[in-house]
Order: sequence, then C-alpha cells, then structure tokens
Amino acid sequence: MNRKNRRTAKADSPVASPSNPIALARTALALSAQGDHAGALRAAVHALTVEENAFTRASFVAVVRVMQFYEDNAVLRDLLLRALSRQWGRPEDLAAQAADLIRAAGTGLEALAHDELLHALICLMPNQDPVLEAALMTARRELLACTLVGKETHAQFHAALARQCFLNEYVFTTSDEEARDVETLRKQVTAALDAGKEVTPAQIAALASYAPLTDARLLERTWPVATEAILTQQLREPAQEQHLAVALRQLTPISDYISRAVQQQYEENPYPRWVVAGPAWRVHGAANAPDDILIAGCGTGRNAIETAQVFAGARVLAVDLSRASLGHAARKSAEMKIANVEYAQADLLALGQIDRRFDLIEAMGVLHHLADPFAGWRVLLSLLKPGGVMRIGLYSPVARRDLGAARAELKAQGFAPTPDGVRGGRRHLMQMPGFGEVVQRPDFFSVSSCRDLLFHAQETLVPLADIAAFTRENGLTVLGVDLDAPVLLAYRKRFPRDPGATDLDNWAAFEADNPSTFDGMVQFWVQKSSG
Repeated sequence: MNRKNRRTAKADSPVASPSNPIALARTALALSAQGDHAGALRAAVHALTVEENAFTRASFVAVVRVMQFYEDNAVLRDLLLRALSRQWGRPEDLAAQAADLIRAAGTGLEALAHDELLHALICLMPNQDPVLEAALMTARRELLACTLVGKETHAQFHAALARQCFLNEYVFTTSDEEARDVETLRKQVTAALDAGKEVTPAQIAALASYAPLTDARLLERTWPVATEAILTQQLREPAQEQHLAVALRQLTPISDYISRAVQQQYEENPYPRWVVAGPAWRVHGAANAPDDILIAGCGTGRNAIETAQVFAGARVLAVDLSRASLGHAARKSAEMKIANVEYAQADLLALGQIDRRFDLIEAMGVLHHLADPFAGWRVLLSLLKPGGVMRIGLYSPVARRDLGAARAELKAQGFAPTPDGVRGGRRHLMQMPGFGEVVQRPDFFSVSSCRDLLFHAQETLVPLADIAAFTRENGLTVLGVDLDAPVLLAYRKRFPRDPGATDLDNWAAFEADNPSTFDGMVQFWVQKSSG
C-alpha cells in the first residue's frame, strides 16, 4: 500500500460487538474493504481482545496496513509493538503506521531514546519515513558528540540505532565534522585494542552507526547484550554468509551479458535487506499442495523461506545470480531451521537445461530485470508441470511513471551506481523540487534498495496489456491478483461482471484511472493448462 493511498481514522477504543473472534475479524476485513476504516479498526482490536490467534492477528495487520494516523494512542501502540515483535506480518506491513505514532510522540533525542516501538522497528528493517530519517540522523550526531567526551547515554537506543544504520547500509548523510570525529574515535578504539585497554559499549555503538565494524578482536571481549547484538549483526553474520556463499553449487553458467551486469549489482548490494520473514500467504488456485517448487531469482531468500514455511513438505529449489544474496538466504534458512530449501547459483535464462519440473514456480521481481521478460517467462513455463501454478511479479510503467525523470536527473548530474553515488543522489533529489513522490517511496531509504530503484543495471517495464496478451498466447488462466481488499472492492464495483478480479485488460483500464494501484509490482497468479 503506497503512503499516499492510506486511509485516516482515529484509534478509538473498541465498541460492544459479538464475542466470536473469527466473526469479529471477518467483520473487520469487510468494513475495511467497504472503506469504514474506523469501524474496521475497532472490530479488529476487539477480535484480538477476545482471542489472539492466527486469523485475528492477520486481520489486524490487513486492516491497519492501509491506514494513516495523526495522533499517538496507547492501545494501538501496544498492538503494533506486539505485531512487530511477534511477526504478525512483515515489518513493512506496519512500518508506516508505527512511524505515524512515533512522530506523534516526538522526534527529539529524549523521545526517541525512550520509544520502545521505534526501537523494535529500526532493529527489524530500514526506516522508510523521511521525518524519522532526519530525526535519527540528528540523534546519531548527538550521541557521537556524547561518546567523544566520555558520556555514556541512552545505551539501548544507541545500540538499536547502530543496527538500523547497518540495515540501511549507512544511507544517512554524514557531515565533514562528523567524519572527522568518527575517524578520531576509530583511532582511539584501535589504540585501546592494541594496548589491551577498555573499549566502551558507547564507542562500539557510535562507530557501528557510521560504518560496519571490521575488527574481529572485539569478539574476544565480553559485552552487554545490546552490544553483542551489534557484533553479531556486523561481524559474525557477514562472516557466516561469506562461508555459505562459497560452498553453494552453480547450477547453470552465467554467460548472458545483461545477466552478468545484474549479477554484479547484486553481488555488491544484495537486496532486499531483511531480518524477519512474514507468515503464511494466500495461494490462488492451488487445489493440492505442491511437491516441487522453484523460486526463480530468490535474492536474499525471504520469499523462498516464506514459501517453504507454507509448504513444509515440498522440495524447494531457490536460485539466483548473486552468491552474496544466496549467502544471506542460506544463513537465514539455517537460523530459522528451514530444511526444505536448496539454494544454487543459476541464470534464469539457462534454467531450461535442468532435468526437473515444478508444480509451483515463483518469479517475483526478477523477469523485469531481463532484456526480454517474456523470454524468461517462456523458460519458466517450460519447467512448469501441466496444471502447475505460477506466481509472477512485474513492474508496471504506469506505477513507475515518476522514476524516469529522477533517473535522468541523477545521470545528468553524474551520480554513479556506487554507495557514495547513491547517497549523493538521494541528497540531491531530496533538495530538488518535483521529486516528492520518488523520495517517499519505501525503496528510497537504503543503499541497496535505492540503487535497485534508481540505478538498476537493467529494468524493463511491462504494461498490463502485454501481460494479458502473453497469458492468452500461452494458454494461461489468471487465478488472482494480489492487492489490498479496498482496492479489490473498488475494482469489483467498476467491473461487476468479473467478481474474481482476474481480467487483466480490465485491470489495465482500472490502473489508467488509478496510477498508484501497482506501485510495488503487478503481482498475480496464473495456471498452466493441464492438457
């Protein structure tokens, strides 16, 4: 759900309703789809009060993720904290709403340092709110100044901020004065390690807030829990990922020149950065659980792991061009004890040579990084069993209409697809008029995601009309489109003869009047003929 499409409602206390939690949760979803967001929120909160279960948790996330709030609220704050901490959904599902409450409570150092919801959010994902970005940058600078004079303050928040900066790949602007202070601090810490003297947790947090830690001698000392979390994130886990990446097998050669360019990008900037996976998702049209699943272009493994959890009895093959991305995926699978996923390096375009066929194939956000997305789609179709199901995600030219001018501006100003180039390009766009929609996009807020958004080595946008034509030419049945309930309701009101909301030509007409419909991707399900 794009920020500008969020609905507003006050987080009122729940009102009297039936005591059946499932009925309440269904009522919440129905009210949300109808546009009664205040009523939906009351019903969703009441359902959780009666009984917290998988359905009431999922309905709360579905209701809240399309909303916007202008004031803090203790009940909603507590529920959002629980939802983030206990993984009721992906953190991104509730990030904008959590940011609403955090901003409303205050963005000065003292407020941020004592905001438990903020701490949970920034340890789980890169911040995606421009106001909070500015506030966190200010807090980082103030904490660095305290550390340099030997003042230890707000230790838990400082550690959480360091973890956030690693997650966003140090996308924050650093002044020349800060850079000099960081270098001074680095020399102090190095000298202390050389001499076997004390290094404080504040010094570790301050350094880790400006660049990844690299000195393995830090692991030889005993630290508080919050500092240990920083060391694990920045020293132990990267070392584990590198070890796992080297050991993975190569399933196909990578010879296509565009594939090699895309591979280089994701070796340098694995994407996306993620900490926790989401819960089970809806599968359109899958009558039987699949035995064999292919995740084509699995990146850092989140989709592969979520799919493997949904189909715990299936054999999942997850492939990607980038070993760095696959190393992250393999580490997360081991951490989460996911045993039914095999990772391998491969080029999607060369997968036709493997001797294996699949019941379910996912290609989310990968085909549009080919020169010809439909050539890659045909390769995947050749690997799909008769009657098999595919989950596809493609970029829409309508939804990404605002990015062309931003990319042209960055190119004209000479910003390169390097970490420093991405940081400089972000600063430039934030200071320029006319790029408001771009700098509000969730992918604008980390180095790897911003590079993916504005500096990609290869991006081919695919109109819905072309997708519809391809499905017809290849005998594919569209099973469903993944969108929030209010959007689906609006579509069905406009096209009542398509209650399943599966006519892609209709969706093209709907998108023309609602250009932000597919701001993330056009995500849909198709099925191959069984004949």
